[in-house]
Amino acid sequence: MNPRPPTVLVQGQPTSVPYQGNLRGAGTQGIMNETDILSASVITTGVAAPVYTPDVAFYTANSTQTGYGQAQVEVSYETADVGLMVPSVHYTVVVWRALASSPSILEAVVRYPIVVEPLAIP
Repeated sequence: MNPRPPTVLVQGQPTSVPYQGNLRGAGTQGIMNETDILSASVITTGVAAPVYTPDVAFYTANSTQTGYGQAQVEVSYETADVGLMVPSVHYTVVVWRALASSPSILEAVVRYPIVVEPLAIP
């Protein structure tokens, strides 16, 4: 299995990134449902509490898909949050889903490494 390539963020620069979530078996059917409740956390090694919790939604590709059927989500990294991230620290974004009928039971559906680059000042 190939490791997932890291998401590269620039310190202090906002961006939104689509991610591919878990699929059923070897197929193309997503494991998510329209009514799922999504949440995201940016974590770092050895720290229990998240660094922050970015916004997350189903990735609709300009309304050409539902996002949940393809198990694709989009995480929004805001200026203030990315500004707090340190370039030398290893981060991971984790997207969780909960069934609307069981909101207290979380399942990680996306997990990608994050690399933070310092903002270049001219």
